[in-house]
Amino acid sequence: MPIDYDAWLEKPYQDACKEQEAFDNAATDYNNSDLYDEEMKDFIEQFPDEDEDGWLSSDNYVSAVEAYIESQADYGGPHE
Repeated sequence: MPIDYDAWLEKPYQDACKEQEAFDNAATDYNNSDLYDEEMKDFIEQFPDEDEDGWLSSDNYVSAVEAYIESQADYGGPHE
């Protein structure tokens, strides 16, 4: 069955929205974990001029959330 043009055109945007929603949900879970506090503390020790806002906007934070997603998938957590 052929896909209609509008659905074909919108699919990448819908996929990106789903991926962003999954990342946002994982970030919320991560932010509520002990791991968040530990890694933010390490970040601030490494970069003393930064604060929590700097942590949240850093590449380190994004990497930490991505690692959290992978660990949850590896251990059958909520983000399989």
